[in-house]
Amino acid sequence: MDQHRIAASQPGYSGPIQASVGPAEAEKEPEGLRQAKDTAYRERNQLVAFLSRLYPSWLAAKKYEEGEEGREGDWKNDWDDEWKLVVFVLTPAGQMSWHIHDSEREIFSHLEGVLPRESWDGHSTEQKYERLEKLP
Repeated sequence: MDQHRIAASQPGYSGPIQASVGPAEAEKEPEGLRQAKDTAYRERNQLVAFLSRLYPSWLAAKKYEEGEEGREGDWKNDWDDEWKLVVFVLTPAGQMSWHIHDSEREIFSHLEGVLPRESWDGHSTEQKYERLEKLP
């Protein structure tokens, strides 16, 4: 059984998610590679969902306004629309966040309606994983 079928057998699985590429790139990508990415994202998201049950967490789908400064790029241009949902997790080591594909929203249903505690603190991906390593 391949990894994609294993993921599909997991509780709550809703089908393949789309990898973080645009339509033109997805057409060029070999199907096996896309399925491997979908499985990897699904597994990562299950771990993020677990973290979001352990620590204060919330969902956000903010689109930066034109001209807003102090951000690493403009989500309106840098992310496909299906990837603009963000899960924030506030841990003792600091804030962490992950972009989640719309198709994965159901595994974060426990966060629906939870009000944000704070805005993005500007952490980088490297800082996020350094914080993760510091957790007990």
